Amino acid sequence: MSNDEWFVTMPKLGETVTEGELTNWLKQVGDAVEFDDPLFEVSTDKVDSEIPSPYDGVIAEILVNAGETVPVGTQLVRIVAPGGVVREAPMENRLPSASHAVAAAGGIAHHLDAHRRGGRRHLVRDSQ
Repeated sequence: MSNDEWFVTMPKLGETVTEGELTNWLKQVGDAVEFDDPLFEVSTDKVDSEIPSPYDGVIAEILVNAGETVPVGTQLVRIVAPGGVVREAPMENRLPSASHAVAAAGGIAHHLDAHRRGGRRHLVRDSQ
């Protein structure tokens, strides 16, 4: 990661919140964004919230589709400085590894089921 790109992650919107559903993107790839502009909406079991941008720049890459549920700490969007590299990459294999999910969930045993069902990725919880 250079000094001219930043990643916005799934925020922890409550002490016991370990995951959230990205319900709606409010910006798209190529859109300019300023600090505090609304980026996306998140729904958790505790709260629904509109998440603002922590950076000025351009939306370079959306890493998680609307409607997906991911662990806290998962990278959702890449923002670059104006004039930075903007790309629309395929959404395949974008979910973090199982070790990232466990770390993001504060050590709680979660893992992401990497296989696809009907073209969608699904979050699976361990029974531990």
